[in-house]
Amino acid sequence: MTRRLNAKEEQVMTILWKLKKAFVQDIIAEIPDPQPHYNTISSIIRKLESEGFISHVSNGRSHQYFPIASKKAFRSAQFDHLFSQYFSNSKKKFLKYSIEKLDINKNDLRNLIKK
Repeated sequence: MTRRLNAKEEQVMTILWKLKKAFVQDIIAEIPDPQPHYNTISSIIRKLESEGFISHVSNGRSHQYFPIASKKAFRSAQFDHLFSQYFSNSKKKFLKYSIEKLDINKNDLRNLIKK
């Protein structure tokens, strides 16, 4: 993955990871109201496809899209960005923040370390 996705692109990818394969109408149906126009989603899909995030198979005059980029690889790239940008690659800063944010108590932490 060469770049970070914007919110709409990430929303489309999340839907494709969930559905595994979908037509534009299927993707739109998964988006809560107000649903975007068909052409808006179609443009996002064309951009994602041109950048190698998704591909398609032709079914008559329509296309069924599927993700090429794995959710695991995307999550890893997102985490790497978050870790470097917001925690300066510091495990200590990251763990401290996570423990505080998730309200993990000492017993929970001990149990996590034991596993």
